[in-house]
Amino acid sequence: MSSRPAPNRKPYLEWVSADGADPSVHFMISEKGGSRINGKDWRTAREAGRVLGWVVLLGPLATGRSGSSAYGSTSHWLASKSEDREFMRWKQVRKVDVDEKKGAISLYDSQGTQMRLCCTPVTFESALRLVREHVTV
Repeated sequence: MSSRPAPNRKPYLEWVSADGADPSVHFMISEKGGSRINGKDWRTAREAGRVLGWVVLLGPLATGRSGSSAYGSTSHWLASKSEDREFMRWKQVRKVDVDEKKGAISLYDSQGTQMRLCCTPVTFESALRLVREHVTV
């Protein structure tokens, strides 16, 4: 999976839906593939973690005590982005699972990586039709 959707492409279908604990995830299906972008609620929690990571990192420097463990435990927060983006090209998709009760379409690549498209009742049929049109599994 790559980290960014194709730029300047008009999507076939876009929607916002809940996925697990995050109630504001943006989903998109375009001619190149499917994408999932975590929303502002997730971003707020992530930013709080980044601030905490800096405090943990700079604390030993301020006290004069050095240690390599401070950076190791916070490196993922320091290198984080404000949004979490996933994009899977149609040609990468090797398996599709559909859960009609939950309105979820799961796309898997050859390495078993999963990207889940959580649909609203209004977008489920259209999203499933577009996935089936573009995936050759």
